[in-house]
Amino acid sequence: MRKVTLNRLRNMSNRVFLLLFVICLIVICVYIFIAKPFGEDKIVDVFSLVGTIIGAIFIAVELQNTQVVTCCETLINLNNYFHENDTLMKVYGLLERNYITQFADKGLETDTSENDIAAYCTFFENLYLLINNRIAKISDIDDLFGYRFFIFINNPYIQEHYILPTSSSYRQIFALYDIWIDYRKKSKGLSHIPNEKFSFSDEYLNKKLYFFDKEPDLKHYSDVTTRSGEVINLRELDFHDLTAILKLQEVVYESLPDKTMLAPLTREELIESLHLDSLIGTFNGKNELVAFTLLITNRKGKRNLASDANLDWRKCATLDMVMVHPSYRGNHLQQTLINTVVDNSCHEPIQYILATVAPDNTHSLENFKKMGFAIAVSKLSKYGGLQRTLLLKQK
Repeated sequence: MRKVTLNRLRNMSNRVFLLLFVICLIVICVYIFIAKPFGEDKIVDVFSLVGTIIGAIFIAVELQNTQVVTCCETLINLNNYFHENDTLMKVYGLLERNYITQFADKGLETDTSENDIAAYCTFFENLYLLINNRIAKISDIDDLFGYRFFIFINNPYIQEHYILPTSSSYRQIFALYDIWIDYRKKSKGLSHIPNEKFSFSDEYLNKKLYFFDKEPDLKHYSDVTTRSGEVINLRELDFHDLTAILKLQEVVYESLPDKTMLAPLTREELIESLHLDSLIGTFNGKNELVAFTLLITNRKGKRNLASDANLDWRKCATLDMVMVHPSYRGNHLQQTLINTVVDNSCHEPIQYILATVAPDNTHSLENFKKMGFAIAVSKLSKYGGLQRTLLLKQK
């Protein structure tokens, strides 16, 4: 495959330079014959210039061919290095088993270390250097390395436990991903990408959300004791909790007789908020997430409800989600979470806290009223046409 590519590139380069040579030759000859009277000197000038041009063209062709050969040799050597490196092949094998079994195989979680993942990343950072320095193009590396790249970067476990928690240290990986995903969209379509549903969105890449790291130490808050005497731990949530958040959403959503009462957050929205906003969760004795809340900070965007209340977004924070596992309802976890996140995350210049509830969700509506929220807009169409009541609390 590499030889075919090399020959194709050589032929293309030769044709281009031959065409340029012919055009230059014609132009110069015409100029000489017009500018000078006919004679022996004119003939000497013509042949001298033709010889110079031919030499320059052949030098350019040779340089172009040398660059192509160097690129191909580099990629072949990198491919050989990958296959001969035990660490890279181990991680690749675990990634493929995890992908084929639809994440049922847990070898990736139990049999890899931070050093293994760092080595795999470093390999692709080297590929990025080739692209960034124009030694190779994405089209040169796609067939050879594309599957190995996307099966890694789009793996949810790798994202949540290695890449996202310290995302700013993976800037070269994200830069390569941005270029590569754009090439795939235009040439092959996203259906050819492993774990496509876990791809980073255009919005994530365009906003460069991976620049926004949080402190590695999670904040812990006062424990809560349930009516049955069980101690519940409260702490800040991070990317390691992403799968648990999504599972809790699924459990709560399936338990609702009226599904319109809940508009679940997408994985993309949660990733964005884990970078930019405040999430607090409660964990039972088995370290299972049983409730969480999400507060959108006073930042501009459609997820801030300030425009619905005709307020300045700079002065508003939004309670985007408050969710409690069905088995833990009745323990005032909703109020505890809201008070905790508001007290610890709402600073100047935030003056208003906004939230929405389904108009028929009288239990949540009464809970909000007890915490000082008032109805700002009784009926509002949100989240794809769902009816909501907009609530407001002045801080």
